Amino acid sequence: QNYAKHLSTIEYYENSSQSNANLLLHNAQLAFKSGDINYVEYLQAVTIANQMRLDYLEAITQFNQTVLRI
Repeated sequence: QNYAKHLSTIEYYENSSQSNANLLLHNAQLAFKSGDINYVEYLQAVTIANQMRLDYLEAITQFNQTVLRI
């Protein structure tokens, strides 16, 4: 049960969340360079993108721990 749950979470991050994080970071960089957003808004976007990446790594850790218990 936990195995399937963690595997599903990883698949979500790989299929959706990671590309969204990359897109968010890319767009924030472009907007900051062009002056459309200020430094604080840029840092907020970077923080969100990094949190998405950390959540993915945490999902992998949880999955690996589940596999080790099997």
